Amino acid sequence: MAPNLSGKIAQNDEEPPSSFPGIWKTPSGRETPFRSGYNWMESKRLDDDIGNLWRVHDKLYDLTPFIHKHPGGPDWLELTQGTDITEAFETSHIVNVDLVEKNLAKFYVQDATKPRISPYTFKENGFFKTLKKKIAPIMTTVGTGPTNQVILMQDGMVAMFLGCMLLGTWLDSTVLKIISGFFLAVQLIGAHNFFHLKDNWRKYYFDLGLLSSHEWKITHSLSHHLYPNTLMDIELELFPTYQFLPNRPKNFILRWYGPVIYSHLLYIVGFWMELGRRIFKIAMGEQKLRVENGIVFLQLVPLVMIAPTVQAGIWSWIFIHSVASFTFLTQGANAAHHHPDE
Repeated sequence: MAPNLSGKIAQNDEEPPSSFPGIWKTPSGRETPFRSGYNWMESKRLDDDIGNLWRVHDKLYDLTPFIHKHPGGPDWLELTQGTDITEAFETSHIVNVDLVEKNLAKFYVQDATKPRISPYTFKENGFFKTLKKKIAPIMTTVGTGPTNQVILMQDGMVAMFLGCMLLGTWLDSTVLKIISGFFLAVQLIGAHNFFHLKDNWRKYYFDLGLLSSHEWKITHSLSHHLYPNTLMDIELELFPTYQFLPNRPKNFILRWYGPVIYSHLLYIVGFWMELGRRIFKIAMGEQKLRVENGIVFLQLVPLVMIAPTVQAGIWSWIFIHSVASFTFLTQGANAAHHHPDE
């Protein structure tokens, strides 16, 4: 995906524009406190300004009749209505592209009147389109879904988490609880692959932790993966103490003290902060309570029943999810294309 050089750089005295010329205006809503994925989508709708349509490149479509016919499931279209979905469209449709584009054309409404707000151009002979054409035959052969080995591994990690959680709580074993938290974290990492795909029940493995698979479809799939390390990447906003954006100058504390020392405390409480933010947003009516949000709390039922005391069962649940938070975020913050020096 080549950098988008179209459009003009917006003048903004309060905040500099992106270093990508294609992001010609500073994305709205970045100052919103406790910003959620749903807030990010609302800001994108405001910036893209196409009403209730969907934008792909420079054309607008009304995909409303197609929402529940979409092979990937209705979520992706319902979440993105009113926004530019060019990046999601291009990266999600690798095989049978001609057929997909022919079907899309049936829902054409009109041409767009404004340039896209994006760092990418998708030129026909550019890097991404060329790569896409070359890998299409390979993807057709190997398939676009998980292998049986991946599925078996994922199910096995979930079984290890649940087994160690129950046994560790029953025996009041700290070692087994730590092992349970570790397997919860690594299965969450694996489970995130499943909400990148068309709708499938294994995506709810992600909700075994304190996070939300539905919201991560936005923050991780639609924001971070499509616009990594740009002003349109909400994951950069979630780590203000790390200063992942290339702001200069950085003082000693921001550059070294945060990532090396107190970041580890944040890793432990990070999942709990996310749970607290979600509860707050639901209580304020800013987002809906979803059925899968309750999966993590169902774990408390067997734990308080088999633990020596009710308090011990609750503490076991808290401890295991804190271990998972530390393990998950330690890996995520250091492996997910973020670096405190940049």
